[in-house]
Amino acid sequence: MFVGTKFCPHCGVRAESLSEPQTTCCDCPRCDKALHRVHLGATPLQGCHGCGGLWISVAAFDHICSDRESHSGATGLNLPAPIAAEPQVRYVKCPVCAKLMNRMNYAGGSGIIIDICRPHGIWLDRDELRHIVEFIQAGGLDQRRKKDTEKLQRERAALERERSSSQAMRTGSGGSWGTDSPVADSMVWSVGEVLVALARGMLQR
Repeated sequence: MFVGTKFCPHCGVRAESLSEPQTTCCDCPRCDKALHRVHLGATPLQGCHGCGGLWISVAAFDHICSDRESHSGATGLNLPAPIAAEPQVRYVKCPVCAKLMNRMNYAGGSGIIIDICRPHGIWLDRDELRHIVEFIQAGGLDQRRKKDTEKLQRERAALERERSSSQAMRTGSGGSWGTDSPVADSMVWSVGEVLVALARGMLQR
């Protein structure tokens, strides 16, 4: 883009000055430094210039994952140099409510562990957004959805077989002991008949 251009000639996004990044009211949950405003196309994010982490709302994260045009921007973010990884797994606090966030394996089996506060947003450590986009581009999300669909179909089929088996057992039981059965008719005795039969048995003994 030329100096003074207000909009990108390719995507139409308004130009933002990167020489003086605007800080936000939130601090990085990893290194406690102030987060800065970052734009991925038209999607607003908050990034840390210390560790390279990103704070994203749930809606913005869903948009980036589903929008193909955002994928190239996500894989080409200019991040700071990587820092030494923490030796132990640590739960981090939400930059908004300061409560510990839940750790979640993205898509259930990608191996990319993200930190999420459902009311406020998602924290992605350095390069995790790029790894997620690469996972999606490689078809990982489609494969996961296929597996979930097949699992649901198997569970429904098993439930249907169980219902059919239970119904067959009830039907069979009703056919053997129903009032139309001669066996059932012969076994329906009155209380008096039972006492008489017992008395006869005792006398015979």
